[in-house]
Amino acid sequence: MTKPTITARTLGAMPALVEQERGEDVLHRVFSDAGLPLHLIDDRDYYIPQAALKSFVAGASHALGSQDIGLLAAPHLSVRDYGTWGDYVLGGPTLKDGMDRALKSVHLHASGDWLAAVPRKSDMLFAYRFAEAGGPGYEDIAFVAAAVMLSLPRYYLGQHWVPDWLALDIGPRRDRWRIEQTFGCDVHLGRGCVAFPIPQDLFSKARLHVSPDVTTTIGDVLRERVRQPPRTLADVVREQIRMRLGDGQPGLEEVARALNIGPRSLQRHLAKQGISFRDLATSVKIDRARELLALPEMTVTRVANELSFSTPANFARAFAAQSGTSPSEYRARKSLVSSGNDEEIASTSNASYVSAV
Repeated sequence: MTKPTITARTLGAMPALVEQERGEDVLHRVFSDAGLPLHLIDDRDYYIPQAALKSFVAGASHALGSQDIGLLAAPHLSVRDYGTWGDYVLGGPTLKDGMDRALKSVHLHASGDWLAAVPRKSDMLFAYRFAEAGGPGYEDIAFVAAAVMLSLPRYYLGQHWVPDWLALDIGPRRDRWRIEQTFGCDVHLGRGCVAFPIPQDLFSKARLHVSPDVTTTIGDVLRERVRQPPRTLADVVREQIRMRLGDGQPGLEEVARALNIGPRSLQRHLAKQGISFRDLATSVKIDRARELLALPEMTVTRVANELSFSTPANFARAFAAQSGTSPSEYRARKSLVSSGNDEEIASTSNASYVSAV
């Protein structure tokens, strides 16, 4: 069993729209109902389940009175919203280079998604398929995907460029005119993916914008993302636990809700992989403890409290069982300044990430 994930940067401008129209309390409720922690409002450097993204979008649209939040957000969305990955994609000297970069690195954006450039007689079909397409909340995700995809050629061809048509993998709608008004072209519904044609004679067009002083490489993307999107169920659960460490004790029920499966079902699927939710939670917490103990200002007691262990003694036992040494002994060996420790963590993570690519 796998659960597709996607970078939390895909939330884009949607949280801001909900807060602007309905207020902070409503925004917090939408996040909670989707099983997402509130710190994702500002901190997007995590991978979230695609099911949770759909749940958030459905809740956000309902909070706005069943409006199409994806259509509302579309004019404000761009590949540039996706951090260093967006900078890397748009750093291609020509439109063809930018598309090639997106195709080769989409796995750093999401797991399970499909992106392709399909050659035809006089054009190239730029196509995308969301791994968990369909169901409540997906229509708005399709609108978001279309807007972000269109932003790539527009970076080279100008903001007013529109394709001859846009295909969307959503059902029929009486108000199709609203979609066409938003995207500025004919819209074909009920297709197999989000797609539009780009004439081949435009591929050599160079960037319209001045290049940044610093060139962004795929290595920069790897360093920002640190790791690939989680692919196995255990990896997905581990990411959800890590994302919730700052909110207290990560619970089985809230992680299961974010994955859109029942707690018992989640436990059964983890058991098939030879691990339990409790073991995963402990492993993630001890990994975080190693990072915290390397900071000079962090005492063993502070680390135990921050990671929601009931007592420092319980923390010490769990740490020793995982690390083969006590927290105090580990801290003594890792008495490095914060900046030096950060470099050590980054280099270790990047080495393992690059080796897996």
